[in-house]
Amino acid sequence: MSLKLPELKKNNKLFWLFIVVGILLIILSIFLMPVWNNVEWAVWKSWGQQIINLIIAFFLSLYLFGWLLRKMIRTTGQTLKILTIIEFILLLLVDLYLILGQWIPQLNIIPVNGACAITGLALWIRGCVEVFRGYFHQRDSKSYYPIWWVVVALTFVSVGMWMMVAPMITDITLLWIFVCLLIVSGLLLIGYGIYSKPEKKIKGNNKDSKK
Repeated sequence: MSLKLPELKKNNKLFWLFIVVGILLIILSIFLMPVWNNVEWAVWKSWGQQIINLIIAFFLSLYLFGWLLRKMIRTTGQTLKILTIIEFILLLLVDLYLILGQWIPQLNIIPVNGACAITGLALWIRGCVEVFRGYFHQRDSKSYYPIWWVVVALTFVSVGMWMMVAPMITDITLLWIFVCLLIVSGLLLIGYGIYSKPEKKIKGNNKDSKK
């Protein structure tokens, strides 16, 4: 099946809605720009970081409740289950701080900030748990634990530690990327709104008018 792109129809009666939403997105992007960080009177200077935290929290929640929770439930070994529960609790604390940290700073129990460092923490913990899984599997089972998965686990540990110690990308960079996406989306919506504006009907002269 071929993927069909949506058609850009003209004479859209809701053209004004696209223009309004596009303008709002551009205005929002201006407020979220990191250039306001050093402006004391700008009450919105922290909005950008808050948005980034919420985006990180969203993806972290997907990981926690979409995959790790099921992994924790399916794990059978007692030691591995305890390790997975600890992993879930640690990342959940980070997730809660990203969402509620503005109002409850005491939630910052794990001093790991930034998307790159948080991703590194998740990779590092997952790698450590998988290394233990391989150890207990080799000890308690006659079958060999897949060597390729041991390599993956050790890679998670190494890359995760590297991302925590020396983040490859900062939240400021992510915020600029997000702001640029908002601007592009706003311009596209405005452009489509102008393009789809219905044409005014021109009343023609009545040729059959009485002379």
